[in-house]
Amino acid sequence: MCAELKEVLTRRIKNAFIMMEFVEPIVTFEETIINV
Repeated sequence: MCAELKEVLTRRIKNAFIMMEFVEPIVTFEETIINV
């Protein structure tokens, strides 16, 4: 049970980091559009 929970948490954290890496360029892209 504890091992499964740890696996789910690490997977969610990895997904969160992957999402952040995708979201960050999109945000900067939108900011450049607004500035221009």
